[in-house]
Amino acid sequence: MLTRRAEQGDLSAVFQLFCATFPDGGSGFNRTYFNNVWKPENTLLIFDGDIAAMLQHWTVGSRQGKCSYVYGVATRPEYRGRGLASKLLEQVPLPHVLICESADVFSFYKKLGYDESFFVKKCSAPRDETADIRPLRDEDIPRVLEIYRAGGHFLHREEKLLRQMLEFYPGQAIWDGGELTAYKIGPLEALGERPERFGGSFLCPVNSPCPGEIMPFGCSKGLELAAPEYINLLFN
Repeated sequence: MLTRRAEQGDLSAVFQLFCATFPDGGSGFNRTYFNNVWKPENTLLIFDGDIAAMLQHWTVGSRQGKCSYVYGVATRPEYRGRGLASKLLEQVPLPHVLICESADVFSFYKKLGYDESFFVKKCSAPRDETADIRPLRDEDIPRVLEIYRAGGHFLHREEKLLRQMLEFYPGQAIWDGGELTAYKIGPLEALGERPERFGGSFLCPVNSPCPGEIMPFGCSKGLELAAPEYINLLFN
């Protein structure tokens, strides 16, 4: 089997396997992601005629320096159980961080030496009809990043990535006394002062005052973490 970096000509086959493994329910997210975010140089492939397995990895900043955010690990059904994903992971520079979308995925990574490191609170709350909720505007993005960074979260967040995600997921902001105090990006994240006032269902750090269920969200390898951390690159 051949292992190599993806090339632009692989886009169609990569997209097909990605959609088969991570269906977006007709939301259009996968197409938006590949049109705006995906890069062939960040994608590793194993070939056996066609693509047998693949993953993506991004170099991101964190409180402990640079790490590899692993994303979109996928193996064709007929090739599963052969260790192909493990071989690809071995080629990605440590440390690794990644988000797991099910208990089965956590079990897979634990067998490879990954730790359960990242947690979120899944919140659901009624909308506060008295809150001053407005659409998130382009000029609000610096304040949104300020709120995120003030939380001391593990991963750094780049303005470019945030803008890309807001092209797909609607953003909202709560204003108090002429200041943006909380924001929400689709169902993916709500941060700031009393974000539960947005209402609906969303994810937030475990130390948020929002009522909700704390659940494991991601794994790491090669990191020394003293306490549970919050991680969310808004891809999941």
